[in-house]
Amino acid sequence: MMNRVTLAASALALLSLAGCVSQPATQEQQSWVAVSVSAPNLNFPERIGTASRSSSPFKVQDTESMAYPLMTVRTCNAAMTDCSAGIVKLESKVTLVELRQNGATARLDLTYQVGRSQTVGDRRSQSVSMSLPADVKALNASQRYSKEVELNYGSVGHIDFPYGVDFAICVAAPKLAEQKSSDADCAGPGVKL
Repeated sequence: MMNRVTLAASALALLSLAGCVSQPATQEQQSWVAVSVSAPNLNFPERIGTASRSSSPFKVQDTESMAYPLMTVRTCNAAMTDCSAGIVKLESKVTLVELRQNGATARLDLTYQVGRSQTVGDRRSQSVSMSLPADVKALNASQRYSKEVELNYGSVGHIDFPYGVDFAICVAAPKLAEQKSSDADCAGPGVKL
């Protein structure tokens, strides 16, 4: 009888330990969230130019707002004789909603604008403006994207905007606060969001 009690207690202890290993990430854990914004290179349209890239540590419910550098986009007819251009302004607000065992949920609020001129401010209350010359045909577009997205750790989620602009986000697997993320943490497959 004593052996059965000991065996049952040992089995219960092992199950409890196994449960600890498979528990979802906690709010105390930290993950690195990487974002980048890119657009076609005006001089070499087959290449993509990265306008901005950042990686920040996040805990659950952390939020970061960002205004990216202004970019110029262009569209032309096949003969390249008739072109229009625009200045792109993209702003984001990213909130880490949940860390799970194999992935994370993030809330994305993005504002995308294309026009003849744009102004963007940074965290130090400085602003930068760009304008197209008056004789250039201007592109105009405006779009908002607000959604909670689920990503597997290491995969890169892409949101496409008009004129080839791409917003990408990756959430690295949770790490200890003193550990930093690297590019290898976001080497997983790309997915459209």
